[in-house]
Amino acid sequence: SHAQLWTPANLALMHQHVTSVPISDVGGEGFFEQLHNRLALTTVYLNQLTAELLWLLLLFPSDISARTKRRVVLDVWSWSDALCDPAHPLLGVLDHGVGAAGGAFRNRSYQELALLISAVHYWKQQSPAQRYFLAADPWTFGNWIDTLSGGTQWQGRHMILFLLFPDWYERIALSKHKYAIANTYADWPGLTAELMKLGPPASADSSQVAIDKQLFAVRRVLVRPAEEREIDFYDEPYQSFWRTRYGPVGDDEYDFFSSDATIPRALSRPT
Repeated sequence: SHAQLWTPANLALMHQHVTSVPISDVGGEGFFEQLHNRLALTTVYLNQLTAELLWLLLLFPSDISARTKRRVVLDVWSWSDALCDPAHPLLGVLDHGVGAAGGAFRNRSYQELALLISAVHYWKQQSPAQRYFLAADPWTFGNWIDTLSGGTQWQGRHMILFLLFPDWYERIALSKHKYAIANTYADWPGLTAELMKLGPPASADSSQVAIDKQLFAVRRVLVRPAEEREIDFYDEPYQSFWRTRYGPVGDDEYDFFSSDATIPRALSRPT
């Protein structure tokens, strides 16, 4: 959109109308129906802002079809009584993904969006100097995210941190997988030395950031400096190793944005 959507005023309204009163399954209405009814009480700009926020949430998942991702964004955008160009290049980015998003998007769909709204809302309230300070260091930014109410339980927390700082955070959206990997390699030779390179343990580190730092150190140990290669903890032989050593770790299925979800459309548009 050419309109200024991500303004403190718009985000404050989003925080008021969407996050202040939780969306639930009461009354038989689905997530999108209730969201549509909430936004109908606001301005068209908030409909468009919601579509862009959902676009951001859909960047990470690789286990949702591109067709479904596009449909969600375009249909929510249409609530503003405007059409979004289906050939827009930013929609093309949704054709790909990074990894499985986990079960929180199935069971906590409202919370996922609400926490993203809160994060951006409070980010906009920071001074330019404070925003620069937070964004300058990946661990500082992660700790700030985790200070937000519900931040450590937010599945999107892992996704956003990876998208912003892919050299520091893993492409893992499941906390239990991170814990399993960290515990598997807890006594790995050289790990302590790598952790010390990150500086002394910060008392201000959240439990999540502490695990993220440990995974960063594990990666540094497993990849020798002279080797120009990347590793992925979901590739072999690494995945079998940590799953076997740690014990059974379930994989949540992602189906929040299922292909048959009912999404109200304010306008008919080309398919």
